[in-house]
Amino acid sequence: MSTSVSDSADKLILSLKGLSSVQVNDKLCVTPEGYLVRDDRLLQPVIRFISGDSRTRLLDNISELLSVLSKYLCKDINKHDDWRRKKVIDLLPLALRGLENIRATYQADTITRFRLEHAFDTLEQIYHTVSR
Repeated sequence: MSTSVSDSADKLILSLKGLSSVQVNDKLCVTPEGYLVRDDRLLQPVIRFISGDSRTRLLDNISELLSVLSKYLCKDINKHDDWRRKKVIDLLPLALRGLENIRATYQADTITRFRLEHAFDTLEQIYHTVSR
């Protein structure tokens, strides 16, 4: 996501907040900067189609977020950035709820649901690992 540890943490925090804000039947989109945010744009379906925002792109970005998150939390260097690290960890349960809400939104799409369940399991494992 970024070369600087603090920039990486800040991007993680913003994306986790975006993921945490999702309710059932909400949609997420990926900003040009790569953040996950709730998509509340007017004419959202049309804009998503034109901009190429798709479930596949969203799921790929969620997978990338989890990969960066895992690397960020597992590196010893980040333990010196305590307040950012704590903020990221504090957002994990809320992000888990957001993933559950997205999964409920896409319940009828089997492949999307399976990928979201895998993302949920991955995030849950990360959370349990760092919260010990």
